[in-house]
Amino acid sequence: GASTEGGGTVMLDEGLRRQKGGMADLASFASSSSLHGLARVLGTSGRMGFRQTLWGLALLVSLGLFLYQATWSTATYLERPHLAAMREETRRELTFPAITLCNVNRFRFSALTDADIYHLANLTGLPPKSRKGHRPSELQYPPPDMLDIFQRTGHQLEDMLKSCNFSGQNCSSEDFSVVYTRFGKCYTFNGNKTSPKRVRQGGTGNGLELMLDIQQDEYLPIWRETNETTLEAGIRVQIHSQNEPPYIHQLGFGVSPGFQTFVSCQEQRLTYLPQPWGNCRASSIFFFAKPASLTNSGIKTFLLNFSLCRDNFLILDIFFEALNYETIEQKKAYDIAGLLGDIGGQMGLFIGASILTILEILDYIYEVVKYKIKQLLKPKKSQKQQNQRNLIQEQIQRTKNLREQNLRAQLADGTIATVRFEEVKVKAANEVAQPHSAHPTSILPNHHNAQAVVQQDFTC
Repeated sequence: GASTEGGGTVMLDEGLRRQKGGMADLASFASSSSLHGLARVLGTSGRMGFRQTLWGLALLVSLGLFLYQATWSTATYLERPHLAAMREETRRELTFPAITLCNVNRFRFSALTDADIYHLANLTGLPPKSRKGHRPSELQYPPPDMLDIFQRTGHQLEDMLKSCNFSGQNCSSEDFSVVYTRFGKCYTFNGNKTSPKRVRQGGTGNGLELMLDIQQDEYLPIWRETNETTLEAGIRVQIHSQNEPPYIHQLGFGVSPGFQTFVSCQEQRLTYLPQPWGNCRASSIFFFAKPASLTNSGIKTFLLNFSLCRDNFLILDIFFEALNYETIEQKKAYDIAGLLGDIGGQMGLFIGASILTILEILDYIYEVVKYKIKQLLKPKKSQKQQNQRNLIQEQIQRTKNLREQNLRAQLADGTIATVRFEEVKVKAANEVAQPHSAHPTSILPNHHNAQAVVQQDFTC
């Protein structure tokens, strides 16, 4: 029972010693850390007093303000803000842009065949009977070839173009290239990327001037059995660079017949930031359902008066206002350098720390975790083994104490021989020396005679 109690006392003392040692280590780290206020909180003893509590509250408030400001700065950086820098530059000559034009009527009515009408019924708005046919043989149409249909039934530039002039020189339909868009067969002027046309002077007459016949009599009817044509007539035009494909259904503008339209343009060179600053994709797809809203009408128009020139002809004049261009460049308004600078300034202002301070804290945490892991990985001894070890240590200590007491008693009796490196002196009560040839029968004192034997003990 005594041994068990002693072992429990030893373990309790060891736990208290470890706890005090941990607080002392933490206090030592706080006193040597470059983090402001931490040494004031823990002090040298590791105990928390009134002043230490106030310093602790101040440190927590400063740390909270720093974390708030750092979070706000990080959120601002993740929004990827940018600025636009604009400047204007003048040149001796400029590359003339590509001009793409389309007739708003995709199919010429006179060029459509029965098979075309059958396949394009939903697009042309023709009556259902023309689409369904009257005999089974009429339904045996080959699969449609949309490229062939657009190429064959679209408005031909040779018929539409009446006059063409570029910078005082005549041009023709051969200066245009065919391109297919949602408006069908379209035509692009100056679309060559390798050798585009250039202009050396701005103003009217120094660009492209076209006279076009839109052939409105070839427009498809939209009221099915009537002869009324689409509500929109004319052409759609897009001005773009040679490296950009035409998106005329989104970026084009309309030109009506019966007017001369002047288009003054200026080149803009845009430089965008790469992702993730650029928002080049839509987050969702936009669409809408278009219900049927057209019905058949039996009313026909028998009297028709129209002006041929006003309803079919238009003049388009496209030119540079001046030989200059505008450059718009996107720049980062808040980059990673600004983020690190703001966080570093806030860290120094609120808690007086730096990157090295963070490394100090991480190094201390690493040492503590490593020590805890080592303690967990050590094999745990049972209480019985600990008690046996304590009992053995007590027995060893008692044996040492008994030997020390015996040695002291023998020294007091004068029967201990002291051995030195120079000589051996034998101390006895009668000062009688043992002969060189004498050998004791036993080294224990009680086996010798008191008159003839002297005990020898060597202490080094």
